[in-house]
Amino acid sequence: MRNMSFSKTTEQSYVYRWGTNAKQSAMKGRICRVTARGKLNSCAVVFLDDGQQEIISRNALRKTIMKDHAKRLLDEVDADPGPGVDPEFQKSWIQTGRICALFLYITALNSNS
Repeated sequence: MRNMSFSKTTEQSYVYRWGTNAKQSAMKGRICRVTARGKLNSCAVVFLDDGQQEIISRNALRKTIMKDHAKRLLDEVDADPGPGVDPEFQKSWIQTGRICALFLYITALNSNS
């Protein structure tokens, strides 16, 4: 870690996902946020699903279009949360999730125009 000096990044509208990497394929597709960029094509990221922090190569990152991310979120919200869940809770859970996902989708549409 000798030549790694990081500079803080400003807030950007891009959300990244982990790209292809054979060694760490378990991270593929996970949504992350870049917190610092290094000089030797490295960066520090925080994965949004569990808060895990990693230092990775910037070659492994792929930009995620927020519109597509919001559509994927809508599909996840509409999915059944699992067996044994109270139907009333499931109904309110889906409504709340759809509202959040639709807000993300509309925000993404407005930012692209």
